[in-house]
Amino acid sequence: MELNIHLHLPDAIAQLAISLNRKINKVASGEIHFSDPQQHIPHLTLTMGDLSQDVAVDTVLARARELAARLSQLRLATTHPYLARPSRKFVFLDVTPKPTVQEMKRSAYDAFSDLLTIPWAGQPDNDPHITVGYILQKQDVVETLLSQEQFSSQGDVVSIGVAEMGRRGTCVRLLQSFPLVT
Repeated sequence: MELNIHLHLPDAIAQLAISLNRKINKVASGEIHFSDPQQHIPHLTLTMGDLSQDVAVDTVLARARELAARLSQLRLATTHPYLARPSRKFVFLDVTPKPTVQEMKRSAYDAFSDLLTIPWAGQPDNDPHITVGYILQKQDVVETLLSQEQFSSQGDVVSIGVAEMGRRGTCVRLLQSFPLVT
């Protein structure tokens, strides 16, 4: 089983991600769909990976609860969306404050590296971002769309979640969430 440990997005940022995802899929049908809550959940990955053999999901959930009790809530803001290079298939929204989120990613990696087989995308050195799309074609059209509008938002992150993971690091079913320290 693949799991994604992530920051739940504040409502304003989640709505921005959903709106942007809808616009991207309208001009270049992609593989990530936030408009149907049964498909993918907008999120910011802290770490992710395959559950190691002989490790129960309950063990991961307990570790996530412990991690949440050590992490503080934070004010998150997005930067302008872009097509990630070199493939130009992923559409990312970077977030600030980057150093704070990077430290949270490091803490998550340390907390789960003995329970999960973590790929490169789940490593703490991977820049913190929200994936809002994955497209196989029409990159130039999407790039034009991204340059024509202002896509930014901010809000307070108050919890982390553990979800089953689908293709491209998507969260497909929330298992449980845990409040961060106030």
